[in-house]
Amino acid sequence: MKGSTLVVLAAALALALPAGAAPVRPAVSFQQILAAAKAGRTAAVWSSLSAATRAHYGTLESFKASPEWKRLHGASRSPYAPLVDQKFPDGGAVEAVKTYGGGYAGALRLEGGRWKLQLDPDVLLQPLSPRPGPVKGKVVQAAAQAMLSDPADTGALFLDGKPLQTRGGATNGGRTVTLYANIAQTVPAGRHTLVAYVRGGAHAGALAWAFTVR
Repeated sequence: MKGSTLVVLAAALALALPAGAAPVRPAVSFQQILAAAKAGRTAAVWSSLSAATRAHYGTLESFKASPEWKRLHGASRSPYAPLVDQKFPDGGAVEAVKTYGGGYAGALRLEGGRWKLQLDPDVLLQPLSPRPGPVKGKVVQAAAQAMLSDPADTGALFLDGKPLQTRGGATNGGRTVTLYANIAQTVPAGRHTLVAYVRGGAHAGALAWAFTVR
């Protein structure tokens, strides 16, 4: 990908997978993972991780010691509400919930007829705009930076659960991408949640963060 290449329009990806592609919707799988994490059923969570994720951590004990498990467990123990439920035609999905602490987002991958949570160490997502926390003035753009080991081919941003018309500029052969979307409507005062999703080849990641307009 070149620097000015369009990554994706989120609205163009609002396509359903073929009927029967999965026994349950990704949202159902995501809720089951959160429920298992809340109950401390780590073996059930482990079996719901993608093959690449399990290969990275090697053992359940190694995963339980990781920051990713702490984030997942913490989000599951907080009161939460569904926020984003989006499938993509390439066999990926992004799910997110709104929590007391802001939000939690996960990239899911369809493997063997089941949606698996993909916690990919080769994907780094960082919020750019608005930054987490208090924001003064008008919010005119949402943005996040993604760094992947493979060139990005899918990306999307969501504001309070609604898809934004997402564009992307890429450098480093498409492995560093800035996802951005202009916001025409006024973002009212109060707390809001942004979700970013990116995928490149077999790698994918998702991130949720909260900001407060004053």
